[in-house]
Amino acid sequence: MVATIERDPCYAHASNVLVTRLSAPVVARHFAAGSVDDLVDTYSMTKSIVAFLVGIALDRGLIAPLNERVAEYVEGAADQPYTLRHLLTMTGGAVGDGAWEIDEVMARPSGWVDWILTAPSKREPGAAFGYDNSSIHVLGAALAAAVGRPLSAYARRHLFAPLGIAAFEWPRDPDGVDYGFGHLRLRPRDIAKLGELYLGGGAFAGRRLLAREFVEAATRAQTAGGGPEGASYGYLWWTAQDPVPHFFAAGYAGQSLTVIPELGLVAVTVGDEARLRPGWRNARHAVLAAFAE
Repeated sequence: MVATIERDPCYAHASNVLVTRLSAPVVARHFAAGSVDDLVDTYSMTKSIVAFLVGIALDRGLIAPLNERVAEYVEGAADQPYTLRHLLTMTGGAVGDGAWEIDEVMARPSGWVDWILTAPSKREPGAAFGYDNSSIHVLGAALAAAVGRPLSAYARRHLFAPLGIAAFEWPRDPDGVDYGFGHLRLRPRDIAKLGELYLGGGAFAGRRLLAREFVEAATRAQTAGGGPEGASYGYLWWTAQDPVPHFFAAGYAGQSLTVIPELGLVAVTVGDEARLRPGWRNARHAVLAAFAE
């Protein structure tokens, strides 16, 4: 695996690969400047971390069953029919490209959530999967409203602190809403702890943080999924059977967190956007190939 990543130009962007088995490191390699102690941009892996927080809030009774409409939590969402479950499974049905594509939204000086809520529907909620960054910012805003504090504060107390994660940076939009869609910064070795939590069915170091039932639902195919990863989709987690059954969080530039339950493995890959080349691939593919043999 390590030799493949070093030799194959499609992995030239890789900077960190960390693999643990039952919480013990078995591979820890750095291919460029930096280390597992540096904060890295997780890009869209942030979405999967939002799923953790939804599960915790659900356990604590701070949100109702997932079929509750988002409008119950977000002022201005009355015209949107989608539910929390629809957003968790990327089946909300609203337009997420054009003027509502996340880069366009981020160019706005304020009112990101309000603008996203004006997106017209292109299909009935629940009808089909459609990858949509912007809708997850709405989900994050709904969750923050439900728990009565920013995502970062809720995560610090109920997710990160129990895992021993002290260092992180969670950016906010101009209105003070923590990003739901991406750009949370974490250390690679701390990202691995999040995988170990799901590997443990919601328990870490003997402490239960999430209901096993939620973990199983989050990492089970809720829809057939699709792009950009070409895999089935659970609750903001991708899931696949080849070359070995696994589920994963993935982000731009080669960021990933992969869990292979039958092998007790958790793998983190980190890439450097500045070193991306045409035809690049996430190094998680090399990890999967190595451990599926």
